Amino acid sequence: MQIVRVLLYQAQDYSHYAQLLPANAMEVMVKDYKLPLEIVCEVVRPGVKHIAMMNNEEWTHLTNEFSNAYQSCLKDEKYLVKSTRIG
Repeated sequence: MQIVRVLLYQAQDYSHYAQLLPANAMEVMVKDYKLPLEIVCEVVRPGVKHIAMMNNEEWTHLTNEFSNAYQSCLKDEKYLVKSTRIG
């Protein structure tokens, strides 16, 4: 993805990369820009500290951000699976 390459070029490390993204980046990209969650995860991932190096507060923040983005997807009709009846 082009945007990831551009951001990686601009950033020295993961924390600088994260600063280039908006606050609550995942939720903003899903709710406001209507990007698929799979793409959002690809864009945000380089700005996330390695899990083994996170403290409890950082882990909680990350899981809450993922949860909020996922919940936003569930509210959006384009993510809902339409059932079809056969017979």
